[in-house]
Amino acid sequence: MHTYKQCQKDCLNSLKFLKKNGFIFFHDFLPRNPYEENIPAKQREWSGDVWKVAVELNNSKNIDFVIANIDRGIGIIRPKNNYSYNKMEELTKLHFEHYIKTYYPKLPVVNCKKTLEFIDK
Repeated sequence: MHTYKQCQKDCLNSLKFLKKNGFIFFHDFLPRNPYEENIPAKQREWSGDVWKVAVELNNSKNIDFVIANIDRGIGIIRPKNNYSYNKMEELTKLHFEHYIKTYYPKLPVVNCKKTLEFIDK
């Protein structure tokens, strides 16, 4: 499910069981237009509103996080000791225009080279 609440739930559950130095990968953190965000999906190219989880991860404590600028955004996290996930319930009612104006400029979007460096460190 490419919905904010389901992705958030999956992320939190995965963090509970992730081994030390493990990674979690996400898909579709960079929607390109409001149609890709629509719930329910109205077209084949669909990312839902999982970008909201990217915003939460970016505002969390002790979680290394980047978004590879490929395939509508591949998010990668590596939690550190004593990480703290920041739930931001105010995101529930926000849509693509908020994402593109307010949140996208603050996201750690990186190229392929920087993504590989992130994974290798």
